[in-house]
Amino acid sequence: MKKLIVFLFLSVFSCISLNAQDLSYFPKQRDAVSNSDYQAGIDILKTTYQSIKENKGKVSYAHYWNLAVAYTVLKEPNIDFVRNFLQECKKQSPKEFSFYIIQAKSANKTPFKGYLSRDEFDKMYKEALEVAKQDKTKELVILPKNKIKGSISVILTELDKRDQKYREYGNIDDAKQRILDKENMQIIDSLYNQVGSYIGTSIAGENLNHVMWLIIQHNGLEVLTKYLPVLRTAVLNKELPSSCYKMSVDRVLCFQKGYQLYGSQIGMPLAPDNKLDSLINLYDLDKKK
Repeated sequence: MKKLIVFLFLSVFSCISLNAQDLSYFPKQRDAVSNSDYQAGIDILKTTYQSIKENKGKVSYAHYWNLAVAYTVLKEPNIDFVRNFLQECKKQSPKEFSFYIIQAKSANKTPFKGYLSRDEFDKMYKEALEVAKQDKTKELVILPKNKIKGSISVILTELDKRDQKYREYGNIDDAKQRILDKENMQIIDSLYNQVGSYIGTSIAGENLNHVMWLIIQHNGLEVLTKYLPVLRTAVLNKELPSSCYKMSVDRVLCFQKGYQLYGSQIGMPLAPDNKLDSLINLYDLDKKK
């Protein structure tokens, strides 16, 4: 099955809460769902539920998107659930919803098939493109020798925009984005060397605590391997959502082994059973180092 989109979390907030019983719902595998799709859908639900609990029961637009993706992958029969999740995502953040819709379109020609008609999705897609055209991002001012002008919050806000400049809104250019990714990583390295720790919630706030992780995530295996212990410490210190660390672990394993531990990388197989104990001992957050 061609997947909708690689699901991701941002540390965001909202004022809507799900009931406690909703956070324990895991559907049975349906006949039309393959084993790999079922496992992927369940893993998305587990990680989403955990993220909601860590967010004190508040449900963000990213959570609603992930729920819609999970229910679609699992082929849940209640169409209204998926449609309502998408509506809540759009209601909370029209801009981010538009980004998700455009990314979903690029990953799958018929996203949410069976839940949205082709005409409905095409209308969403056209609206998303219009939102994208209105979003004018400005370049970060970088002074010589990686000296950066502006407060950490200003710098991180601009880095967040630069990270997506050639990845989104139908403006994909891998070559240009790779150049930006390297420049962004130089800035993060400089900030990390100045601060001496992960730049997370206590310094940047909840809305920007993901940015350093995002830049690291987009800079290849060598950088990921270097910063993985830093990310782990950040999670343990409540500076970064645990879902981000798990995605980085899975990305490293996919590069190195061709499989993953936590199930965050849709389309990639989970680690074989005979490898689980050693991987859990090496990477799991509950294991003392």
